Amino acid sequence: MTEPNPNYEAIGRCKFLKEKIVELLFQRGGRIEKLNDEIRRLQEYTYLRTGFIPKFDINYMHKLLERITAVDNELVRTVNEFNSYCQDAGEPPLEFRLPPCNSDCEYDRAGVVIGMD
Repeated sequence: MTEPNPNYEAIGRCKFLKEKIVELLFQRGGRIEKLNDEIRRLQEYTYLRTGFIPKFDINYMHKLLERITAVDNELVRTVNEFNSYCQDAGEPPLEFRLPPCNSDCEYDRAGVVIGMD
């Protein structure tokens, strides 16, 4: 029995898409880090220690979330495209999973992690 011919187009597309996925993950991580920085800024300066209360800028937070969402949407499209070629390229498909949840969070009906107060 002979081996089937490799699908070089699918292999090439998967290689390119994997590189793009890595780039998008770095971009998303950087944008998430900016959101984390803003959250830390809000938590660092307490009234008792500094004499002032940091202003919560909801518009800036929304802009940060919009930037994360834009990269995340591109990441989802790229993963879906990768998965459309992966079988022909002999690659396993990629999937998105929620990270493990610690004891301080729960999942609502939409599958979104929310904190428990």
